[in-house]
Amino acid sequence: FHTLVKETAKTYYFDLHDHFQFGWTDGDELATSILLKPTPPPALIVFNVSSYQYFVSEDPVEYMTKESLSIFLKSITKGEIRAFGGKGIIQRFKRMIFELYSAVHGMFASQPLLSCCLFGLPLGVLSIICYTLCSTDNSVEREEIYKESDDEEEESEIVDENHVASSQVRSGSSENSDHDKND
Repeated sequence: FHTLVKETAKTYYFDLHDHFQFGWTDGDELATSILLKPTPPPALIVFNVSSYQYFVSEDPVEYMTKESLSIFLKSITKGEIRAFGGKGIIQRFKRMIFELYSAVHGMFASQPLLSCCLFGLPLGVLSIICYTLCSTDNSVEREEIYKESDDEEEESEIVDENHVASSQVRSGSSENSDHDKND
């Protein structure tokens, strides 16, 4: 496939050199990040760097010829083939989700135990907090928790008894002092 693309680039140089640069990547990481899905090599992807749009040939790579590759590239320049990707809001959101998925997948693939701890511990604490908040019993009345009414009644009775006793003592002491003055 590499030689086919090389020969096509040389053969149709004057028709294609103003619009295309040909490149070859080792592996599928770059193609996967452009297409936002796993792409098995070899694959033909035409990528517009300025607009983040890409074009994928519908022909299988095994059956591609110089002429079919040339027709595919010329139809891209004419705008006859639908472009995918771009810089729109939806595409940016898709790219963000894909990058998050790729990062988490890479973490679990390389360090599964550490990744389980990294995600499991906070999720466990959060689930305990949510369970506690959702399972609290709000039907408990105030008197069941705080038995203030009984305590307040007892305290008020004690205060009333003390007040009566102290007022009797005062009245008794004032009578004694009046009685002492008369003597």
